Amino acid sequence: MTLLLMAILMSLGIMAQDLPYINVNGDVPANSKDNEFVCGPNSVFSQLYPTYNTGYFAEGTQQYSRVADDYTSTSSFNGIRFWGVNYCGGSINPNEIFNIKFYDRNTIDPTIPGAEVNSFTVAATITDMGLSAPWCNSPIYQVDIDFGATVSVLDGWVSVTRQNVADGMTFAVLSNGDGTGNECSYDSFSDIWIPSGDGNMMFCFEDTPPVPLSNWALIMSMILISGFIVIRTRYSAA
Repeated sequence: MTLLLMAILMSLGIMAQDLPYINVNGDVPANSKDNEFVCGPNSVFSQLYPTYNTGYFAEGTQQYSRVADDYTSTSSFNGIRFWGVNYCGGSINPNEIFNIKFYDRNTIDPTIPGAEVNSFTVAATITDMGLSAPWCNSPIYQVDIDFGATVSVLDGWVSVTRQNVADGMTFAVLSNGDGTGNECSYDSFSDIWIPSGDGNMMFCFEDTPPVPLSNWALIMSMILISGFIVIRTRYSAA
């Protein structure tokens, strides 16, 4: 029975790669909770929906290794938030590595990304949403990534791919197909972008403000005071 189950799961994984996405029959609500898909307080761009109805594959070693969408941000940013699942049904690691790329607009073909202008390969902060997608009851995760640098490309494309694939699953980014989106997938086997024609990747850009100088002064004061107390205590004991 174990071997049969493994064979079924492997077959599902192979068949899933025939298309860059996995579909749902109709929108899926957020499990009767309030809308769980929300941006952070420092968001400068958001493309969110109360429901999702598809997921686009973004697995580094698979045929459809990258998913991309266009955006227009109100200001520069240093982080991204999106939501995804490990197809088919697996949990994901707390220290997942993702590659996030940024592209200019494509003046020749506006349905796909233009020239690459920036790239970040960084570890993500993973949050289990306590929700399940219908694909093999896959847990839904919120993925937060801090680039450690400021992105100033305010109008262009962003793409997502998961780099570390030790669990044997295929990561997919949650999306909503409302007929107006520009989402597209990268076919690594053919080295081409495939426009979806209607998909919208659900994501936000975050601009985390730096620690104010007054806060740094307070932190340094506490460190110096603590050091003085430790030194004084050691001399008193001597």
